[in-house]
Amino acid sequence: MSFAMNVKKYYDKAVNRFSGCRVVYHHVPKCGGTSVARSLRLRYFLSQTSINAASTVETMKQLYPGDSKAEHYRRLRDFRESLLLYYLYSDVRWVNGHVRYSETAYRLFSGSYKFITVLREPVSRYLSNYKECYKKNSYAGTDLDLEDYMDTFEGRMQGCMYSEYFSGLPADADFRSEAAVNAAKQNLQKLDLVGFTHEMRDFAGKSGKLLGVHISIGHENVGRNKTDTASSAIKESTIDSIRALCKTDIEIYDFIRKYVSGP
Repeated sequence: MSFAMNVKKYYDKAVNRFSGCRVVYHHVPKCGGTSVARSLRLRYFLSQTSINAASTVETMKQLYPGDSKAEHYRRLRDFRESLLLYYLYSDVRWVNGHVRYSETAYRLFSGSYKFITVLREPVSRYLSNYKECYKKNSYAGTDLDLEDYMDTFEGRMQGCMYSEYFSGLPADADFRSEAAVNAAKQNLQKLDLVGFTHEMRDFAGKSGKLLGVHISIGHENVGRNKTDTASSAIKESTIDSIRALCKTDIEIYDFIRKYVSGP
C-alpha cells in the first residue's frame, strides 16, 4: 500500500471516530445559524464545509454580469443547490450554508445524512436581517430606510424566506402562493430536527442526541443585532406592514411550532 493510500486510510478512520452523524444544516439568515455553525464545525473539524454566501454571490455576478436581480437570485439559489449535492456526493460530514431545501438532496441522501435547521419568529428575523444589512458595505448592504427597503425586490423576498427556503419549488416560483406555503410545511416536517432561536438550549440538547456529539451553542452577532426588543422603537404601522409582508412565513412558522410541540 502506498504512502498516500495509508494516509487516506488513517484519515478516514479519524473522521469516523471524531465526527458525528453526517448532517446538512439549512442556515436561514438571522436565525442564530452562526452560533450553530460555530459549535458544530468544531465537532466536525476533520470533514466540514460551508457554502459561503459572499463567495457564491460574487461567483454569479462575475459569470452573469448582465443579470437582473430576479435572474441573479434564481441562478444563486440553483448554484448553491448544486454545491450542496457536490459536497454530499463527496461525503463531507458537516455541510452548512444559506442553501434551500433540495428534494433531490433529500431523496438521495436522507438515509445517510440528517437534515436540520433553526427558525426564528418572522418579524424579528426580518428586522434583524435589515439591521444587519443597513449601511453595510457588503453584497447584501443597503442604504435605504426600512420603509423604502420593504418595497424593493430584496425586501419583499425577505418576507417569504421560509417558503423560499423550504418549499423545494424552482427559484423563480411564487413563494407567496398557497402551493409554496403548503410545500414548505410538508418539507419542514421531513427534516430530522427543527429548532427555534429562542430555544437554543433545547436545540443543542436535541441536535447533540441526534448527531451523537456534545454541542454547546454560544451567541454570535448578538451585540450587533438586539432586534427582538428593537421593534418597540419602530412605528406600529411599520410593524403591521412587516407582518403583512411576512404573512406566509408567519403561517409556516406557527404551523411548524405546533407540529414540533406535538399534541
